[in-house]
Amino acid sequence: MKRMAGDLGALCTRQAEETFGALLPAGLLSGPPGSRSRIFTVPVVFWTFL
Repeated sequence: MKRMAGDLGALCTRQAEETFGALLPAGLLSGPPGSRSRIFTVPVVFWTFL
């Protein structure tokens, strides 16, 4: 069930990125230089929020 929920979340995030990704500047979601490695990266948080 946990894997299925993760797959569903990734699908929705991927669809948002495919739909709206071309409207954003290329480097916008790259994150700040020297930032730590996190589970919830800047792109994941942005696309999930959207």
